[in-house]
Amino acid sequence: MNRTISVRPSRTSSVVMIGMGLLFLFFGIALVAAAEGEAKPFALIFGILWAAVCIGFIVSGIYSLSRGKAPSVAIIDVESAPEEGNRTEGADFEAKLRKLERLRKERLIGEEEYRRKRTEIMAEKW
Repeated sequence: MNRTISVRPSRTSSVVMIGMGLLFLFFGIALVAAAEGEAKPFALIFGILWAAVCIGFIVSGIYSLSRGKAPSVAIIDVESAPEEGNRTEGADFEAKLRKLERLRKERLIGEEEYRRKRTEIMAEKW
């Protein structure tokens, strides 16, 4: 059985994103303003692209802060139980005992069957 974990930026990282976006936006504007002569058209094109990226950072940070729940930046599929080949002996032993205990609590197996199977599992461990 797989489950998914969504990774979201924290409030602090959203604030940092807004701050860095503003800082870089002003840096880009200063760079475009300083361009002269033949470099001016290239600086304008660069400035427009630079400003678009900076504004994207700022809007994303504001969106994350205003919604209280930021959009996921990554989604990770996690297997809830390790595969047979990856299990350690102790984890397998514990998992068997926990499963057996759960079956008994849910009354899916009787007390006698529980004791017999528990004895078998304990014999495997030692």
